[in-house]
Order: sequence, then C-alpha cells, then structure tokens
Amino acid sequence: RKVREESLRMVEAEEAARQAEDPLSSLPEDSRLGLQRMLEMARDDPLQYMDEDAQQRIGQGRSELKCDVCLIVLEDVERELASRPRSMQSETDILPMLEGVCEGDKDLSVPSYFGVEPPRLPALWADSVRPIQDKKTGRFSLGPFGKKAAKARRKWRQSLAAGDHKPPLPDQNEADTLLRLTCKDMLDPAAMGEALFREHHHCASKDYGSKCQAALRAAAASCKDPAGALCIYPDLSAESADTELDRTSTGT
Repeated sequence: RKVREESLRMVEAEEAARQAEDPLSSLPEDSRLGLQRMLEMARDDPLQYMDEDAQQRIGQGRSELKCDVCLIVLEDVERELASRPRSMQSETDILPMLEGVCEGDKDLSVPSYFGVEPPRLPALWADSVRPIQDKKTGRFSLGPFGKKAAKARRKWRQSLAAGDHKPPLPDQNEADTLLRLTCKDMLDPAAMGEALFREHHHCASKDYGSKCQAALRAAAASCKDPAGALCIYPDLSAESADTELDRTSTGT
C-alpha cells in the first residue's frame, strides 16, 4: 500500500509540474479547442487581430513593395551564396535558401501551446530595411531604420545570440508583418533560383568585379510587380544590358 501511495504522489507531482509549465492544460476540452483555433488563426493570419488602419497600411504596402522586397531578398540570398564553396552554389542549393527566406528562426521566447508553434521570428534581412510611407504621396518605399529603432533591433538580436530569448519588439511588429507577407506574396523560388544561379555564375565567369550585380540582374529577370509584369529597376546598370535577353528568353 505504501508503494502504491508513493506512486500516486509521484504521478500527482508530475501532473502538477506539467500544469505549472502549461497552465492551459487544466482547461475544459471545449475551451482548449477554442484557444487552439485562436492560436492557429493568430499564426496563420497575423492581420486578424490588427486594427483596420494597420490592415489597410499593410494591404497597400504589400502591393507597392513587391519589387523592392524581391530585390532585397535576392541580395540576401546572393550574399550567402557567395560565401559558400563553389561546390555548394548549385541551383539545387539555392532553392531551399529561397524557400525559407521570408521568415527567421523559431521564436523560443513563447511556448508551443496545444501543438501550435508561435509565428517565427523576422528574417535577418528585415533588420536592414523598414517600410516607409511618404507623407506627401502616401506611397511606400524601403528605407533604413531610424537610429533609435536600429539600436533596439541590434540589442534584441544580440540577446537572442546570447541565449536570452525575448519576443520580437512590439513597436516593430507591423513593419515586420508587412515585410513577411510581401515576401510570401512575391516569392517564386523556382524562377528566382534559376535566375540567381544563372546571373551569379555569369558575374563570376567574367571579369566584371563589383560592377556585375548578380542579385539585381536576377531580380530584373524574375521579380514581378502586382500586375504580373517583370519589375523594372532604374539602377540596372549598362553592364547588365544583356539581361534584357534573359527577360525574354525565360518566357516570363
């Protein structure tokens, strides 16, 4: 009998510890299912709980920033590609890099309730740009962080690297959500990967040096605007004139 009582005490202690870690586990089943659905909605549709003004801004930005975000993403992937050995610069290597480029690592600051993981952290490339809405025209463009916001962002990233996991900064959530959703809207890993592979090796095979901008050339050949036409980048330099042939030969 003593052995049985001791066993029961151990089970009760384990259950108490589990409930302490997950206080929602003691809720009734219908309440748990309701919360699970809410968590899934918050993860899959981040606009669900934003106010109407924020939803309108994000909707506008998703349309106006597609070409800019596409270029930023290709520049980020191209930098990583250039840092790899040539044996790891194939089109097959590029594809998974693009498939995961819109989001960062798992958010370890928040537990996974009911098997629903929290939204992932912002991608690293989102640390370098912010959506900026022009006060006169109302149109969006990408620009750098303000000094104060940049300092806060660096401090947050450094805390993650040190193992001190904290949630993303709440005052940057709207901008990060806009960038993440715009990235997903415009992402075409197959077409972008093919273009980047071609342009990366084109630049590497000729004595162009820094004048050959592989990411910009790839963006001009694969990124599309809201109407479905290829994006036009004014900064595309004269050395990339033969990209015009690529734009037509890809059939896009």
